[in-house]
Amino acid sequence: MILHIYVWAWILTAIGIGFLSVLILYTKYSSDISVRLYAITIVVAAICLGFAIHLFLSNAGI
Repeated sequence: MILHIYVWAWILTAIGIGFLSVLILYTKYSSDISVRLYAITIVVAAICLGFAIHLFLSNAGI
């Protein structure tokens, strides 16, 4: 089954927003500082959201 480009874009958007919500909840309710978790979460969220924007624009023909 081949998914269309916009389906992959929405999947990556959901994953990126999920990672950002994990980051926000962790920074709000955590008492310790984990720089490694912050870095991994920010990098994964940025990659997912950036690639999702790329797919949305590719689907629009821009």
